[in-house]
Amino acid sequence: MPRSHRATTRPFTVVLCTTCQSNLGSVVLQQLQATVRRTPHGMLVAAGCLLGEFTCLARQQGGSAVLLLQPCSADRVAHGPARWIGAIDTLDDLQLVCAWLERGRWETDHLPDRLRLTLPATRRTIVTN
Repeated sequence: MPRSHRATTRPFTVVLCTTCQSNLGSVVLQQLQATVRRTPHGMLVAAGCLLGEFTCLARQQGGSAVLLLQPCSADRVAHGPARWIGAIDTLDDLQLVCAWLERGRWETDHLPDRLRLTLPATRRTIVTN
């Protein structure tokens, strides 16, 4: 996004899984940091595996970044469902995701299919129980 672009004022927390090393290396974290800095109520969290060893799609595919976006209030109370994003394999994918975050319209239908991470049925069952 150009620097003159006005980023969303909608609060959000985005979590980057750091367990699986992306082929893009530190560029993923750097780009996400820059994106979050342009938003007044964005927060970036780096965390271990978000899905677990047996259901993580990134571990199965290898070398991909996975994110979790949680829309929230300015005081970090969750608003609506969290959205899984990934697997981010290329710089183009990373730029698409960062632009999507900055726009603040986080319906997943605004992302290409390849970036809409869907949980395996076994993981969905675990999460809902």
